[in-house]
Amino acid sequence: MTARSDRHGILVLGTGVVSTPPDVMHLVLGVSVRRDSVAAARADAARLTRTIITALKDTGVDDRDLQTARFGVHPEYRHTERRRLLDGYRVTSTVRVTVRDLDRAGDVVDAAIAAGGNDVVLDHVAFAIEDDTAARSSARALAWKDALAKAEELAGSAGLTLGDAEWIAEQAGGVGPEPMARLAAAEATTPIESGATDVVVVLEVRFAIAP
Repeated sequence: MTARSDRHGILVLGTGVVSTPPDVMHLVLGVSVRRDSVAAARADAARLTRTIITALKDTGVDDRDLQTARFGVHPEYRHTERRRLLDGYRVTSTVRVTVRDLDRAGDVVDAAIAAGGNDVVLDHVAFAIEDDTAARSSARALAWKDALAKAEELAGSAGLTLGDAEWIAEQAGGVGPEPMARLAAAEATTPIESGATDVVVVLEVRFAIAP
């Protein structure tokens, strides 16, 4: 129990957690290509990225749910006993993808991996609630009940009578752990376990002490 009492009243933290199934999946994926020249690396990365985007659209991903996440060009070196030698150039190109039909999440991942081939990179897979308004409201109500119960317990233990709430502040809450995808063998559809997402609200409440 996180709380403290002073001459101004009783200050407590109330926590509310609501667990709800996510309704969208976020991916960051693309290609990382090493070639002997910048031009070759850029051209192949562009071609593969276009192939991946086409494959994603073919699975039902909408244009509005595709956004460039990263594009980078970097030289790569190999080291000898005496010096460092240029060994080629790496171009990394990734897109951020929002998948709204979770029943097809595995198909989306598989299509992107197949399109990218050996140069594909999958940087991030996470789940979220697109509109958590209702869940957050429920968590807020639970946080208030938690704060009130703590304050009543403290007041009772101290032989005091709990007064009204004088002020309430909602601390920056958040969302619980993001379930990650498990990659299966190439011949099987990738299993995507969305699990549940925790919406967390924390309230800081100061109660007066009744005379």
